[in-house]
Amino acid sequence: MLQTDNNASQIFSINQVTPGEYTVKVNWNDDSKNYYSEKKLTVL
Repeated sequence: MLQTDNNASQIFSINQVTPGEYTVKVNWNDDSKNYYSEKKLTVL
């Protein structure tokens, strides 16, 4: 699981990720409104 910092950023070493196809799924909320997004990611 990813945890963002106070700037809403997550930094990690590419050496920690196996090359391949991924689907990044993010959900968050602001007060009582929920949000969800999915994006395809390719790591070479």
